[in-house]
Amino acid sequence: MNVSVVLLFEQLRTLEECFALLYKSLSELEENSKALQNISKVLMREEERHITLYENLMAEYKNKNTIMINKDILVRVEYNIIMLKQGMNLNTLNSPKELISLAINYENKSAFLLQEIMTFLKENTNEAKDLFAVFEILLAEEKKHADNLSIFLN
Repeated sequence: MNVSVVLLFEQLRTLEECFALLYKSLSELEENSKALQNISKVLMREEERHITLYENLMAEYKNKNTIMINKDILVRVEYNIIMLKQGMNLNTLNSPKELISLAINYENKSAFLLQEIMTFLKENTNEAKDLFAVFEILLAEEKKHADNLSIFLN
């Protein structure tokens, strides 16, 4: 059974919304240091930019002839999103470096998820070439974000 690729973009946007909410709540905790609050705000804005990116993709693909993907791809993504959400733990954060490490971990997990999607697309979708290129761009964005964050750990 096949579903619209827009549903996949919606799920990925939801994941970015979870990350943005996590960082927003960290930025608003008064007991956190100013450095931790400020880094959280920067991370939140980056996730909001990703949300906008997915919303733009959803709008673009709703207006095109609908590209259908194998439902197994969507099921796998939904499972990975649930696992990522369950792993969100703020209780261990005591410093800006720990927050940056957590953010890098999430970026790497998102990149892994995108790589899995690309593998499924190659195997299960006739329209994979155009869609694959979109996911290559998304993957590069996640990797760039992780690389930019890792500079602050050195």
